[in-house]
Amino acid sequence: MNDDLKENILAPGQWLRILYMAFFGVVCWLLGIILSVLIVAQALFSLITGTDNPNLRRLGGVLGMYFFQVLQFLTYNSQDKPFPFADFPVVDEAGNEAPGSRQATPASDADAGSDVFADISFGSGHNNTDEDAGNSGEQDDRNDKEPNRE
Repeated sequence: MNDDLKENILAPGQWLRILYMAFFGVVCWLLGIILSVLIVAQALFSLITGTDNPNLRRLGGVLGMYFFQVLQFLTYNSQDKPFPFADFPVVDEAGNEAPGSRQATPASDADAGSDVFADISFGSGHNNTDEDAGNSGEQDDRNDKEPNRE
């Protein structure tokens, strides 16, 4: 255990990643300020003209995508370093990441296909499944028989 710890602490790759993370932490802080100003400007523009500014909307989309890439790197969900070490994200008119834009590489292959929220359920504890969909149009009339006790 001690040898593993010493090896991890002395690994230059770990320290280089931490150095990149410090840089991107500052970038993240600056992006927060820039996006806050952009949000206020868009709100004011919308109040004055009655509609949003498409240029500010596109800028917000691109900066939002970049912010996401930075956060993915900072939280170890991606090994890809964002811009300026990679291409700046490209966003289409609808605000979606444009085809051909880089996709984040997962931190590990085991995480690549896992659905983090697959086991989470909300509500009464009854989850709709494929079996529930096979009711062939039968209506559940429990709600009609029992009074609402909320």
